[in-house]
Amino acid sequence: MKKQRTLFIIADGGHVRFVEKRIGEMVFDTVKEFDSPVVHEPARHLGSDRPGRSRESIGLARHAVQPRHDLHTAGKIDFLRGIGGELNAAHRRGEFDHLVLVAPAKALGHLLEALDDATEASVTARLRKDLTRVPDGQLPGHLSDIVHGWRAQRPVGAASSR
Repeated sequence: MKKQRTLFIIADGGHVRFVEKRIGEMVFDTVKEFDSPVVHEPARHLGSDRPGRSRESIGLARHAVQPRHDLHTAGKIDFLRGIGGELNAAHRRGEFDHLVLVAPAKALGHLLEALDDATEASVTARLRKDLTRVPDGQLPGHLSDIVHGWRAQRPVGAASSR
C-alpha cells in the first residue's frame, strides 16, 4: 500500500515554506522556501512616486488621486496566488496526497482562493497562525494537534460502535 504524503504549507504574504513530516516521527523538515521580492522593496520602487492628479469640476484646483490598492498589499496577494498556482501544479504531478495550510487569516483566504477544486479537496487542515519564522525544531509544538487529530479519526469505512 502506498504511503500517503502530506505537505505542510507555512506562509504569509511575503514568505513561504514547504514542510514535510518524517514518517513515524514527530519531526518536520523544510524542503523548499522562498520570499516575495515585493515585500522587501521600498514603495517608491513598486510604482510611481507621485499619485495621479485630477481636476476639480469647477475652478482650477487639482487633487492627488489615492491608488485603489496599496502596492505592498497587491504584491502579497500576487505572491500568494503564485503559491496557489504552484500547489495546483504539484498536486497534478502527484507530489502530495494531503495538504495542510498554515497562514494568518487573510493570507489563508487568498491562498485558498488560488487553489483549484482538486487541490482544495486535498486540504485536510487549516491553521490560522503565522509560523513562517518558527524553526523546524519548534514546529511539533504548534502542529502536534493536527497530526494527533489524524490518528484519532476513525479509518474510512470502519464500522460504527453504535
